[in-house]
Amino acid sequence: MKRWVRHPLVLGLAGTAVLFVGLAGYGFRTLEHAFERSARITQDTTQRIEVTLKLQKLLQRAALPVHHYHIDGHSEQRMHFRMLAGEINGTLSETLSVRSGSRPQDFAAIASSWRDLQGEITALLALPDPNAMGLRVIHARIHALDEEVRALSDRVGALHDADRIRTQEQLADAARWNRTLTVLVTAAFLVTVLSLMLGAAMMIHSQATLRDLSMRDALTGLFNRREFQARLRRQVELARRQGGSCAVLLLDVDHFKAVNDTYGHEVGDLVLRELAEVVCREVRRADLVARFGGEELVVLLPHTDKATAVSVGQRVQQAVAGHPAFVVPGGAQLTVTVSVGVAAFPADAPVEEALLRVADQAMYAAKRAGRNQVTWQGA
Repeated sequence: MKRWVRHPLVLGLAGTAVLFVGLAGYGFRTLEHAFERSARITQDTTQRIEVTLKLQKLLQRAALPVHHYHIDGHSEQRMHFRMLAGEINGTLSETLSVRSGSRPQDFAAIASSWRDLQGEITALLALPDPNAMGLRVIHARIHALDEEVRALSDRVGALHDADRIRTQEQLADAARWNRTLTVLVTAAFLVTVLSLMLGAAMMIHSQATLRDLSMRDALTGLFNRREFQARLRRQVELARRQGGSCAVLLLDVDHFKAVNDTYGHEVGDLVLRELAEVVCREVRRADLVARFGGEELVVLLPHTDKATAVSVGQRVQQAVAGHPAFVVPGGAQLTVTVSVGVAAFPADAPVEEALLRVADQAMYAAKRAGRNQVTWQGA
């Protein structure tokens, strides 16, 4: 009797062990496949997003040589634009090569629009005297050019957002598969459960990394232009509903091209990163600092009237001018200054687009007035 009982018990234990090992092996193989899939999604999407963000940042700088040429009339802006256009063309080619079948025709259309825009910019830079046709005419042409650059950059941003949504869907599918895998592996082996939890943590981290990547500027770590504009829109709506105010500071590094030309772009990047830290130290924790494009930073000041915003702008401008830590190779210290434009809602503009335009005009007024100062409408 004992032998009869023992025999099926051994068979049952053996069968259970075989099933356990089989489930564990299947779970580990499936888990490995899930990890590979998540890593592939993250790697492919990160590459696409990084290239698209790089293209968007380069396009945002496309009109800068025209602005500088209009201000100082230096013909070297043509060479600067040729170099920038070469970077944009190379990035467009790189963008088309990493699309993985995702709307390559849209980027081909962007490339076509960029060729037309490149021709317009080249024509403006080819003028022997940028102001010969009259300030009103040249301002109108530059404004139209800015709108075209912004529209093209927004088209790239829309494709970037579509990629982000597509990635979230893929990661959601992978997450659903991993939850099913959790049930199987938990019943088979504790180590598999722990491995799955680790995989879930890695996926959450990847999702957070991708989400942060879509909101941040890769160089400075500040919020990017798209995220800033979204938050500015919400802040203006909030101020309008509550009858409050908010303000914007637009900062542009003075003679930044000379820094790049003299010391190289790597030093220029170091200066921008250090500048971002200086600005963040001088504003409140509730304020939002973003990189607006090129050497421009922008600060959103919630619940702030115009007079207070001017005071903050002056504090930031003086802090930058007095900052001693811009060090270049060889140990020399580099002095950097900024021109700051201030605009407030609702005192200067009723909507966020107009608010940014007023701040931009004030910033260029500071440039024309000698740089290293704060200017605002009505100053």
